[in-house]
Amino acid sequence: MQGMSEEKLAILKQEYVRLCCAPRIGAIKLTISNIKDLEVRLGQYQKAIVETIRAIEFKKLELETLKIIPDMGNKEKEFEGLLIHPDIENISVDGSTIIISTVNIEIEYRRVVYDIGKFNIYISSDINAGWVLLYKNLTRHAGGGYNHPHINSEGRPCLGNIQECLPQMIGAHQYAAAISVAIQYLKSYTNDSDGKPYTDIQNWPVRKKAKVVMGARSPITIQEEG
Repeated sequence: MQGMSEEKLAILKQEYVRLCCAPRIGAIKLTISNIKDLEVRLGQYQKAIVETIRAIEFKKLELETLKIIPDMGNKEKEFEGLLIHPDIENISVDGSTIIISTVNIEIEYRRVVYDIGKFNIYISSDINAGWVLLYKNLTRHAGGGYNHPHINSEGRPCLGNIQECLPQMIGAHQYAAAISVAIQYLKSYTNDSDGKPYTDIQNWPVRKKAKVVMGARSPITIQEEG
């Protein structure tokens, strides 16, 4: 430009280039950020697609199970078997829920038998109802209101190694098998690396305790009423 020194012209050129390039630099940064966000979203979509495909396959298996017509005679025999189950005191049905009332539950642990109490077991046939298996101790709670060493105060059990098979039994309407497993669960107790209780079994009263009688050669252990 006429009348402008080379120094001013150079500065003007630098400012012009800066103004032209600055929006591009900002746009580049924003675009890179957008790409990263979209990649994260894509990963989430892919995960959701995989989970949806698995859910569809599970529902297909569930549908095939529901299409199987149950043997009414066999189910009647199952019910009759529950009526003579030594650990069952009463059975009732409330809507979609089967209620099992047990006899007094005892657990033997380290040569001591603990009196845990009588229970109601609630098994819901409605898999959309949330918890399909709940326990309620009818006679005694311990250790801060727990129903059982492995059942919290709300009646929800920590199922451990049966956390998959038991809900599957209930979902497949194999109620007799599920009830037997649920009762056996009440009669079990572990306190090791494989299963930690909510509270110690020592918080329940002792029903029987070991008594050692010294014999001629070796001690004999018998059970003594507490």
